[in-house]
Amino acid sequence: QAIERAGEQAAATGHAAAERLARSMLSLVESVNAVEARIGEVETRFAVRARDSMAARAMRIMRQLEASSIDLAQLMRLPISDLDWQRHLKGDPGAIAEAMVPQLDRETARQMERLFRHDPAFNAEANHFCGLFEAMVQRLLGDMDGEALAATLLSSDIGKLYAGIAGATGRGGATH
Repeated sequence: QAIERAGEQAAATGHAAAERLARSMLSLVESVNAVEARIGEVETRFAVRARDSMAARAMRIMRQLEASSIDLAQLMRLPISDLDWQRHLKGDPGAIAEAMVPQLDRETARQMERLFRHDPAFNAEANHFCGLFEAMVQRLLGDMDGEALAATLLSSDIGKLYAGIAGATGRGGATH
């Protein structure tokens, strides 16, 4: 009987140890799950901040490009209608670039080539505009979700204006 009791005690002790081990393992699994959930939350917040930061930078650059397009239109003495100026003044920041795009023909390209060679103010503004545009496209292409946005930008009025200026000034009309 002593052997039987010792066996039962050993079995009970083993069973109790197994239960403690199971509780410890369950607690460990819960802790790991909680840590993984917290890591997921932090990664999500980081991704949202990075996306928001990229969007904010892109918006700042777009405002700079739109302001530069106004300077370029004035330096080129392109006719911009009163309606387009009113649209711009009422808050449509792309109105001037939109008005410039239909005027980008061969004669305008020749005018830009001449201005680029002989007018330091136009040369500086054209380089500034193209540099801003190229930097933004490069940033977008460096982001995993930026390719679609870069393609949209290239087909926008600002993108068309870039292509016209870059082609006329020897930048080739493509981003570097």
